Amino acid sequence: MNDRLHTATRIYHMRGDVEDYSIPFFVNTVGETVQGQKFENGFIRGRNDYYLMCLTSGSLDMKVGKRHCVLTPGKCIIMHPHTYVWYNNYESEDTLRYYTVHVTGYEAEQIFENCGLRVGEVLDLRITRDITEQFERILALFPAIRPNFEFSLNVMLQCFFVMLGKNIAGKENTASARIDRSIVYIHKHLSEELSVEDLAKTEFLSPSRYRTLFKQTLGVSPIEYISRERIRLACHLIEHGDLALSQIAEACGYSDRLYFQRVFKKHMGITPGEYKAKFH
Repeated sequence: MNDRLHTATRIYHMRGDVEDYSIPFFVNTVGETVQGQKFENGFIRGRNDYYLMCLTSGSLDMKVGKRHCVLTPGKCIIMHPHTYVWYNNYESEDTLRYYTVHVTGYEAEQIFENCGLRVGEVLDLRITRDITEQFERILALFPAIRPNFEFSLNVMLQCFFVMLGKNIAGKENTASARIDRSIVYIHKHLSEELSVEDLAKTEFLSPSRYRTLFKQTLGVSPIEYISRERIRLACHLIEHGDLALSQIAEACGYSDRLYFQRVFKKHMGITPGEYKAKFH
């Protein structure tokens, strides 16, 4: 890796890049990498151990063996030992964050498979709070290595694998489920500033992927949906209350009353004042 580029890492090594099939399972390395600048890295001859990467932010353009793939938030891949891998974040607009796990042992691949994690494939999951908290608990075992450390690390890491596998297999990761959660979030925060970028981050998606899934699910863009629901809320407040139009605008996420009037008229064909006159 180019050492001129700034990185923020929490990487803990047990034995480094070691291949050892005399034992069932051993954790060589575990950690999290945060990369705010453009970089590339990889292993021409591959690593000697199984290499798991799980993205939580940004994107990685990867060549794994003879295959090309792109990792985005929520994508995970486990690479076989001795597999060529090279990656860069040149196309990423966001800070790159990913979990790294390296393991070896004659039972390592079977453990992945038993947990529902197919080695060599790009896996699609939703990064949940439970997953991030479990990984934080794993990292918290370091650097003070205590009695039974290795046993605790192996157990906690395999629990992490189980959580990933269940997440991949579960319905909570479907596109419609993600957008359903996002819609709930939008309605709870209609009075606040809502950006596609922030909404995408709540589901660990890139903004472009979020827009695509949203429109595929609802038939309109996120911005169009937010605008429509804000005006629908404004109509409800006008019909069933006595708030001033400036208060209604603010309650619907519009700090600029004139802009609120323009958007309202675009949707309803009349101004908020004209609409209010119908009911008061």
